[in-house]
Amino acid sequence: MNPGWLPGNPGPVPPTVVHLDPRREELAEQLWRRRVVLLSGRLDGPAAEAAVGRILLADADGPDPIQLHVHCPDGDLDAAVVLAETLQLVRARVIALAAGTVGGPVVGAYAAARVRRAHPHARFALTEPRAEFRGNAGQLAADVDLRAGQLRFLQETIAAATGHDRLGFGANRILTAAEAQAEGLVQEIVRHPR
Repeated sequence: MNPGWLPGNPGPVPPTVVHLDPRREELAEQLWRRRVVLLSGRLDGPAAEAAVGRILLADADGPDPIQLHVHCPDGDLDAAVVLAETLQLVRARVIALAAGTVGGPVVGAYAAARVRRAHPHARFALTEPRAEFRGNAGQLAADVDLRAGQLRFLQETIAAATGHDRLGFGANRILTAAEAQAEGLVQEIVRHPR
């Protein structure tokens, strides 16, 4: 043992040990074979990039449906727009399943799927996306215009999915799966057979 990296002793940094759980890789492989994409946590750029990459690869593999399981209580506006545009462009039918809370701009991405299902206890948080702007007046104006256009695109996506424009991000309300189904956002509530 090298005493130079023991706590309290100056010296080299301890080696990084990476434990790969073979079950996790096996699960990912099984999901991939079944054309299932899991999306959970905050939807940020890297998460959207990974999901979009998997969806595009699955679409290139053939026309069979792609399942997108979503549990994202919040997300970045840019990431949600990229995901929504991808869901609108792929040839394969994307079946989105709300498996928990879907919130903020992620609701717009969820609405872009051709088939929208939800677990009975799923929730939809219609909250306006947060944004921070920095720069001079010209840069700020350009950023505000860009964000307004992105938000309008997601709201139009929700309106197209539901057939009305009653659901907006400024509502600051939370819908149950049943309420979202009544509004047309959810097409089917998935219940386990007894």
